[in-house]
Amino acid sequence: MSRPRNANLARIKLVSGLAFSKQDVYEPAEDSFLLADVILAESADWGAGQVPRVFVEIGSGSGYVVASVASMLRNDKTRGCYCLAVDINRVACVATKETLSNHALDGNVDVVNCDALVPFLGRLEGAVDLVAFNPPYVLTPDEEVSRGGIAAAWAGGHKGRAVIDRVMEMVAGTIAPDGRMYMIAIHENEPEEIMEEMRRRGFDAAIVATQVADEEVLHVLRFIRQC
Repeated sequence: MSRPRNANLARIKLVSGLAFSKQDVYEPAEDSFLLADVILAESADWGAGQVPRVFVEIGSGSGYVVASVASMLRNDKTRGCYCLAVDINRVACVATKETLSNHALDGNVDVVNCDALVPFLGRLEGAVDLVAFNPPYVLTPDEEVSRGGIAAAWAGGHKGRAVIDRVMEMVAGTIAPDGRMYMIAIHENEPEEIMEEMRRRGFDAAIVATQVADEEVLHVLRFIRQC
């Protein structure tokens, strides 16, 4: 049984009637809801030194998670936070922009159609305080990873790790001291192996939430860069 979503996040409404469909953009599902819920729940315990100044979502899809987090960040304590959403799917970027606009958040978040953090690797080195990542984690043949379109939202290649491993390497160089990343993984991705690799890169790593959804066991992995 799924746990109830936080009421604030449940108010995020997606746009409708636009020139895309379920075949173009990944619609929010239990993994999206779980990721957003955990970030909001943990934000209540952030101390003054943990308030994010730069937030990035990698793979924004419909815009549900970035809109949820940006809405939470739109308060006196975190108003100065810079928010960035990236997605390799051009139509997903359109959906993200429309969802943000629907909640008067379009002026709070930059949306960029690009391959993960590739265009920002130099500029964001050691500067990102908060990352959200709901990766393409489904186990598929490796050739499906490069199909493009909505397949980019789910096709994960061998062990569902083709994109995960690549992005984790990028993130390791961009997260600031005490910065944190929240990521969805399933059992088949071997999350313990992912966490051990990030520990070798100087991060504290833990599974902070687990939920059964359909036939999948979803985990939220949290990584915090050690000073």
